[in-house]
Amino acid sequence: YRSIYVHSTVGILFSAPDGRILAANDFACRMFGMSQEEMIAAGRDGLVDLSDPRVRELVAERRRNGYAKGEIRFVRKNGQKFPAEISSVIFTDVEGNERTSLVIRDLTEEKEAAGRIRHSEEKFNKAFLNSPDAISITRLNDGLILDVNNSFLEISGYNREEVIMHTSLEMDFWTDPAHRDQYVRQLLAHGRVREFETVYRTKSGNLRTTLVSGELFEVGDD
Repeated sequence: YRSIYVHSTVGILFSAPDGRILAANDFACRMFGMSQEEMIAAGRDGLVDLSDPRVRELVAERRRNGYAKGEIRFVRKNGQKFPAEISSVIFTDVEGNERTSLVIRDLTEEKEAAGRIRHSEEKFNKAFLNSPDAISITRLNDGLILDVNNSFLEISGYNREEVIMHTSLEMDFWTDPAHRDQYVRQLLAHGRVREFETVYRTKSGNLRTTLVSGELFEVGDD
């Protein structure tokens, strides 16, 4: 157990229920940028962000249930705040003293990566929605429409609710259904189609000669 404590890749603290730090492993010391002596001197209140309301909630939960798990903010020696996932239990040591253990997993890199992904999604979502070209995302096997952009709605004359989760054949977009079959065969054969000429029907019944380009990609098993 000591080997696990010493060599763990998460921070581990042992403390008293009143917040006194009794021991910290090497990973916790590196996480906070402190020596074990400095962490003991700082105590719990010197390591957590006391402005985070979740701290009190988790302490109260641990007192009620003997165990608590959640996410709170901590503070490094240099004053930098960082998010972390913690799990903590109350136990009794061999001398009969009530003690607590605290396992801390730094979420900084995970949160930053999630932020980059979110930013990327927002960027491409805006590019998709505001493209001057009409774009639809459809399921290949049955033509089910999963999403469309604003230009698609403007050109087709439909609103979003009228087209989402309907198939292109249900919407009667293809004036010649055989053209869709030909288009799908090309997609399956080459993974992409460029400037396939066909005639689309709008909501008002007007016919538009269009050039359709498509690309296959996978989402899950679809």
